[in-house]
Parts: sequence; structure tokens; C-alpha cells
Amino acid sequence: MSRKSGQVMTANYFSRALEFLKRKRYESAIEYFDLVLGLNPKEADAWFNKGLACIGLGQYENALECFDRSIDASPELDGIRLRKALLLHDLGRNDEALRCIDEIAKINPGSAGAFFLKGIIFDERSAPRQALACYDQVVELVPRFKGIWVRRGWALDLLGEPEEALRCFDQALEQNPGDSRALFSKGMSLSRLDRHQEAVEQFDRVLELNPKEEKAWYNKGLSFAALRAYERAIECFSKTIELNPDNQDAVEKKREAEEQLG
Repeated sequence: MSRKSGQVMTANYFSRALEFLKRKRYESAIEYFDLVLGLNPKEADAWFNKGLACIGLGQYENALECFDRSIDASPELDGIRLRKALLLHDLGRNDEALRCIDEIAKINPGSAGAFFLKGIIFDERSAPRQALACYDQVVELVPRFKGIWVRRGWALDLLGEPEEALRCFDQALEQNPGDSRALFSKGMSLSRLDRHQEAVEQFDRVLELNPKEEKAWYNKGLSFAALRAYERAIECFSKTIELNPDNQDAVEKKREAEEQLG
């Protein structure tokens, strides 16, 4: 086979493999990526996308092996390492994910995605100050990075800075007014600041997007109780219990509100 013929065949196999991957026909995609790799064992894109197909089949160890082979073929591409780090995080292997992130920092110190994932891992380890430092790096690099302002707000809230957190949630809502996480989080921060009527307005916006959002009903009830609007609070707690009969906090708060009404 001539070199040109081999390149054409490789391109055709790769194109078909990507089409199968797009259609979520993962086994067929892997079959064609293997054909590509049979012709060129150092084709980084084929290893990477084969890894994605393996994830689709739940073959996570195979996916990690594919990502490693892709990294070996193109060690300068930080995006492959980031996808590997994301998978390790999803598998609960955060120490390995952090080592992967450290490798990314050596290749691309300005990887916003790496800082963002590192912040999430610190969040999950109940280390909000370290998480905030990572999120600040993301904001500096890419101010409109998806999800960054909500995450930064959560960290600030945990650090006892609800007013600063509010500014973050407002920034998130400026970018996406229908962000239910930002709306709910803003409501929670307003509650912590005893601005309960404003909190109710945010929970109402969440419920407009999803009328079955249990936490919004419950916290709306807490805000009404704080405003001594006990009948409204009871309605909210009743709705919470309807959605989740096992929510004992809602049962107790409903009982307390009923006692206030005598």
C-alpha cells in the first residue's frame, strides 16, 4: 500500500469512527478506531476518541489506558490530560486527578479548565478557601467560564461571606437569567442575610422553572416562617412533603408553623 493510499484509508476509517461515536454506536466506533490505529499506532486523536467510546460503554479502565496512549503520542496536548483528570474525578480517584492537573500546569499554566476542576475537588474535600483560590484563577483567565460564578459564590457562602456570594450569583444570572442553581443559591444567601422576602422571590423563580424542586419549596417555607407568614409557610412545607414524604425536616417545620397559628 502506498503512503498516500494509507493516509486516505486512515482518514476514511477515522471519519466513520467519529460518525459512529456521534451516534453513540460505541462498539462500532471502537472497531473503526482500531482500524485507524492498526495503520498508525501513534494517532493521538484515535486513541483519545476511542477512550470516549470506552466511557460510553462504561469501560473506564480501558478509557484511561486509551487516554494514556494518546498522551504518549502527543504529550504537548493538555486537553487530553484534562479529560483524563475529569474521568478520574468522576471515578472518585481525586488524588490521581490532582496529579494529572499538576501535569497540565507544567504544560499550560493558563488552563482555566484545570483550575476549575481543582476547585471542585477542593470543594468536595470541604476546603472552600483553597477552592476559592482556584476559582479566582479561572475568573482571571476566563471571566465567562461556564459555572464559575456559581461555584465561586458557593465557596464564599461557606466562608461566611454571603454578600460577596450574592454578587457572584448576580454575575451568573447576568450571563444566564435561567440558571436555576444561581437562582436557588441567591435565595439561600438572601435568607442568611435575613432578606426573606427577596429570598422568596428567588425561590419562586426556581419553581417557575421546576415546580417539583423540593428544596425550593422547603426553603421558601422557611423564609415565610421567618416572616411570620405561617399559613404560607404551611403551604410550602405541605408541598415539600407531597414531593418527598420522607422529609422529616419539613414535617417538623410544618408542625411548628401550625403551633404558631394556634
